[in-house]
Amino acid sequence: MKRKKSREMTMQLLFEMIIKKENYMEIINTLREASEDEEDINGILGEKKEIDKERIDLDEVDLEYLIHTLKGVQENIEVLDEHIEKYLKNWTLNRLAKVDLAILRLCSYEILFSNEVPNNVAINEAVELAKKYGDDKSPAFINAILDKIAKQI
Repeated sequence: MKRKKSREMTMQLLFEMIIKKENYMEIINTLREASEDEEDINGILGEKKEIDKERIDLDEVDLEYLIHTLKGVQENIEVLDEHIEKYLKNWTLNRLAKVDLAILRLCSYEILFSNEVPNNVAINEAVELAKKYGDDKSPAFINAILDKIAKQI
């Protein structure tokens, strides 16, 4: 359960990085400040309707995973985006819903750079995030892209 919550929060923070064009350290510092002030952690996630406003307890989050993954995505963003864009048909990254892009980057990173989670688990978790945060077409779209990325490696 802790990894699932951690992945969800990581996706939310990746979404925030996309929207605010901030680096992972700025996002982590904001998260820490909010936590220290006992504010609602999700308050740092903006007012975007795609993001769930339900409070996430930091005790339920694997902060090592969260920080490692945010850093890894940022450091490998060009490679991740190349892999994602390779399978977009008549689309560009700029046209994707930002929440879909955050999910794709997160799970592409897990597939390409992390051995902690089997690819099928990473893809399934991405589909679950897409069901919760994306539109009706997001789960199938994200599943198709990530499946192609996983099969190419």
